[in-house]
Amino acid sequence: MAAKRIRLGFIFGVDNQWIAGSYYLLNIVHALNSLPDADKPHLVFLTDEKSHKLLHNTNYPYYSFKNPYRTKRSIHEAFVNKILKAVKGKDVILKKVNKKHIDALFPASFDAAYELAPNKLFWIPDFQHHYFPKFFTAEELELRDTLFNQIARMAEATLVLSSHDALKDFNLFYPKVAVKTHVLPFAVTLPDLSHLVWDDIRAKYRIEKPYYIVCNQFWQHKNHITVLKALAYLRNKLVSVPFDVFFTGKPEDYRAPGFYRELSDFVDKNQLTDISRFVGFIDRAEQLMLMKNAISIVQPSLFEGWSTVVEDAKALNQYIILSDISVHREQTNKNVRFFEAENHLQLAGILIEIAQNMPSVEYFDYRVNIRSFGKNFCSILQNGIANNK
Repeated sequence: MAAKRIRLGFIFGVDNQWIAGSYYLLNIVHALNSLPDADKPHLVFLTDEKSHKLLHNTNYPYYSFKNPYRTKRSIHEAFVNKILKAVKGKDVILKKVNKKHIDALFPASFDAAYELAPNKLFWIPDFQHHYFPKFFTAEELELRDTLFNQIARMAEATLVLSSHDALKDFNLFYPKVAVKTHVLPFAVTLPDLSHLVWDDIRAKYRIEKPYYIVCNQFWQHKNHITVLKALAYLRNKLVSVPFDVFFTGKPEDYRAPGFYRELSDFVDKNQLTDISRFVGFIDRAEQLMLMKNAISIVQPSLFEGWSTVVEDAKALNQYIILSDISVHREQTNKNVRFFEAENHLQLAGILIEIAQNMPSVEYFDYRVNIRSFGKNFCSILQNGIANNK
């Protein structure tokens, strides 16, 4: 008799303010789909209807949907909720997810809808707020520390961290740890690009010469300014800069509304408009085509938990120029050149050097990473359930 398939409650939503978080969750689904059929859990997607099509398109075979915020209520519940919603502005009576629906919950939440859920697996991407508190509001700093301290004290829960660097930080900043911790580096599953024609992409984005590409949301810690300073230096030293730099990403930072304007002003002041190409938040497949055909990808970030951009580069077997921070060193040692994160002069030299003499790229089969990601996630899930029996 076949073993009962684990039912994993999988909280999912699309957040355009932090699209990497949504990609992370989709990559888990794809990684689980790479496993033998018997090892695949049943995924109970806890989400609203807006995300259904996106999740259907993963082609994962074992799933169902449940929305704890929009389910049928009794006549009494509906009446009471209508009154309370008028007063408080939100639903108060929820159909809580519990052990009758799922065997475990990921990424676990303290939302009231999930307080009865068994075997909670939390995920913390990083601890950036301890290193760059200036990038956060006072309210955000307090909220993060309150949440992370609460997770640390949960002896019956599991915490997933994406890097050993993040685990080090967690133990440093939250020393009274009762929660069970696991390091799970993630891998990306790229969409099919075969329907795209490079000549069409090149025409659409008006590509006329070789280019580098930076693919980050326009947040302060992503360190776009160091790339722009490198371009300004080259503009002052050379008759003509022999490449462009494309920047993709949503031009907003809710924590620093004027940040994108500051970058734009720098570009205008230093006469970089012809070689700095800001194309905004673009289609994922088109972005990957641009990454694939670039001289190299540039990832200048000051802080990461585990960089999706680095994983994209590895999956594409593309060369990458990386800021020299510890998690980047942990994440890759192939097809890479490191630079001091805020040293624009060093970066400028590397950009010229690689544009003139592209290093050879060592090919490797990234599918191994995807299968390992899925296998290790399942192992953590099974351990979390077994430890609480």
